[in-house]
Amino acid sequence: MTKQSEAQLENNLIKQLVGLGYQNVTIKDGDALVSNLKAQLEAFRKFR
Repeated sequence: MTKQSEAQLENNLIKQLVGLGYQNVTIKDGDALVSNLKAQLEAFRKFR
């Protein structure tokens, strides 16, 4: 088994998730985090 840094592991995970159709977002501050959470919850409610 090879060793990789935490940053490499995280980047590989992000690449895999994007490859599965997830969107990569940038959260700049607490307000952006709350806004993204609200948007995701609303999308989830419509999905159900």
